[in-house]
Amino acid sequence: MASVIAARKREQLPCQLRRAQGGLEHLPEAGFERTAGLGILQGLGEFLPISSSGHLIVVPWLLSWPMQSLAFDVALHVGTLVAVLAAFAGDWRRLLTGTVRALRE
Repeated sequence: MASVIAARKREQLPCQLRRAQGGLEHLPEAGFERTAGLGILQGLGEFLPISSSGHLIVVPWLLSWPMQSLAFDVALHVGTLVAVLAAFAGDWRRLLTGTVRALRE
């Protein structure tokens, strides 16, 4: 029973690679426009209280785009993390130096 439920969950997740008869099913590469569009959407929605990956599933579905791979989603999230860390680098630096100063006192 558990394997049937797991198989159904795998079928419902469009971002995962599924096994085909000849091995892993290959997903088409996302073009620049789609990648840039999803990246901008990811950046705009990052600070909103919404799912950070929900729009990566809903938008391609609404626009009839082929689904991207899980690796693409992870790369987009890593890019967002790097951008947020870079944008707030000064704040992180002030927090760390303030903490070190407070611990020395």
